[in-house]
Amino acid sequence: MKPQVTVLTITYRPGYIDTLIQALRDQTLDRSRWEWVFVDDLYEQRREAVAEHIGGSFTYKHLPSREIRPYSATATAINTGLAVAEGELVYFMADYAYPHPTCLERHWDIYSRFGPNVLISGPLIDGITCSGKSIYGMTPETEAKAQKLTVKVGDRTITYDEHLPPIPVPIKPGFEHPTNDNLISIWAETFHPVWPEAPGLDWRMGFITPNSIGTDVYFHTDKKLWWWWGGRNDSAPLALLRQAGGFDETQEWKHGNLDIELQQRMMKLGAYYLVDRRAPCLILPHPTRKRETVN
Repeated sequence: MKPQVTVLTITYRPGYIDTLIQALRDQTLDRSRWEWVFVDDLYEQRREAVAEHIGGSFTYKHLPSREIRPYSATATAINTGLAVAEGELVYFMADYAYPHPTCLERHWDIYSRFGPNVLISGPLIDGITCSGKSIYGMTPETEAKAQKLTVKVGDRTITYDEHLPPIPVPIKPGFEHPTNDNLISIWAETFHPVWPEAPGLDWRMGFITPNSIGTDVYFHTDKKLWWWWGGRNDSAPLALLRQAGGFDETQEWKHGNLDIELQQRMMKLGAYYLVDRRAPCLILPHPTRKRETVN
């Protein structure tokens, strides 16, 4: 029997395997109803370690990207995963994401009620919202500003304003190197998720649902909205993703906007954008990115 949901993750980074697998093991949607497709630049180095870590606890496909490049090649990696996905709904899970145990069940429920031509996004818990604060605070006391975030992009170190900073989790020294010690985990200590009872409103939710706090599902009817992120608590139907042509590989070395551009193509095909207000996803540290130029 084919799975109802494909969870799609791409990565070039060492580590994150322990948190990805634990988050999936904790999902309330029955394991017979979903699969994990894991597209991995480090496939050859850790395929046996990944298999051992999963231990047969759920169905998965672990494979390398169709072409592994030294620069950012997000579209090629995601399209590699879409080519082998079998689930009717694709839930995009970034390597640094930690979805709440109800996320898969929640996205499938929304898709079942309002689909098939729907895009779904859910709330995020980041370094601001984890303590109840919000970029879109309802009172001056709860408002928070963007945090400065420093990341290494290829050989460059850049600092920028981040409205979705990761929650603080200590990382091992030398975490960016694919040593045997880092292939499965880069965390300095075992990660245990904390789900705040009253998280703040994250940047995306505040932008697209400013008047819908506490509602079940929010219908965003503005077809001109450039939003929906592939990887941070988002899902879309596999048939629609394929009909729209998947991610654009012609300019994939650029960081960001590829998923938003795909969203626009799907909405032109008749998709509606729905926003879940219940099942959040934690944003973990991810202080490196591949370089964003071909040369």
